[in-house]
Amino acid sequence: MKLNQIMLSSNKSIFKDFILNIIASMIFTIATQLFTYPYLSRIMSNNHYGILLTLMGVINAIGVALGNPLNNTRILLQSEYDKKKLEGDYNIIFLGISIIDIIIVFILTAIFFNDTNSIMIGCTIISLLILYRSYYSASYRITINYKKNLYSSICGFSGYFLGLCLTHITTIWIFPFFFGELFSCIYIFFTAHIVHDNFQVTELLRKSLMKYLLIMFAAILSTFMTYMDRFFIYPILGAEQVSIYMVASFLGKTAGIIMTPITGVLLTYYAKENKLTISRFYKRMVLFLGLSFLFYLVILFIGLPITKFLYPTIINSALPYFAIANLASIVFILGNTIQPTLLKFCHTKWQPIIQISYFLTYLSLSVTGMRQQGLWGFCYAVFTANIIRILLMLFITTFTLYNSKKKGD
Repeated sequence: MKLNQIMLSSNKSIFKDFILNIIASMIFTIATQLFTYPYLSRIMSNNHYGILLTLMGVINAIGVALGNPLNNTRILLQSEYDKKKLEGDYNIIFLGISIIDIIIVFILTAIFFNDTNSIMIGCTIISLLILYRSYYSASYRITINYKKNLYSSICGFSGYFLGLCLTHITTIWIFPFFFGELFSCIYIFFTAHIVHDNFQVTELLRKSLMKYLLIMFAAILSTFMTYMDRFFIYPILGAEQVSIYMVASFLGKTAGIIMTPITGVLLTYYAKENKLTISRFYKRMVLFLGLSFLFYLVILFIGLPITKFLYPTIINSALPYFAIANLASIVFILGNTIQPTLLKFCHTKWQPIIQISYFLTYLSLSVTGMRQQGLWGFCYAVFTANIIRILLMLFITTFTLYNSKKKGD
């Protein structure tokens, strides 16, 4: 009876954290996807808006790809640091990747603008802020305090609101992204205890760094996949087609942003578990499959009027691709729900293997599809690549869990 009460209490705690993290993500999503991007699409031409989407894809991809793996590495190895009563390493690693972030973003934005200007400097600062938020929010996962994560998102929302007001006055599009990230980071600075860790090297630095590099390599490819549609469509089909595809897949990608916090909470609790059975894994997969299907049905039935309202100048061009583009995004989200299981229970070597396989599949299918069928070909290529990714992840997870059971681990 006592064990059942403990399990019930644990399930309630997980559910509560799911809700808090989803709400926090929704607040950021509303600020960006429902206010900022739609507003900017109305004051810019389709071509300029496509360039903006591509540029923000680069900025987000780099900040998230460098910051989230450090966040996950900290979560996975925190118990070892606690056992040995060690503190350090991570601020040193963060300083190193911050320098890398500055160099990469500055070079890439220079390529976009062919000159050094205030926009380039602003983009570099925004990417640094995204990096800061992506890593140091790990503090709330270590202590399992998702209320603070929610408050951080509320601060970010107020920053986006201020930025939009300034953009309305000045027509400078960078303000919402800058103030949104800045306000969130200010809150994190004062409430996240790991911000104030000592700058010192411990005996676990090499282990942390090696695990981070493996996860980061996979994350770079994974994050690149999230924004790859912009990177591939822009040079082959042009900036206007980027705008059309992004509007067509808008709700599917928005659902992805809302679902992502679930994976974060799962990894937080997985980090405290020692084993997972195959049956429990597939029960969770059935649940995530049902949620994904439900999201897709909602998009099909009520999504079109919403998209028309938010993007009145682009929706007519995007309408033919609406169903398949959103389906491809939903399938990608479903694959992401497997990621916490892979990080915790499968060898880290599988991370780059999965992402490289996905990248090569995505690359070959999408380029071929665009050259033969334009944007239609790209949509079906993305959908097919995402299905193949899920099958590969399921095979590796099942194989690992089966071997663990066989060995009695």
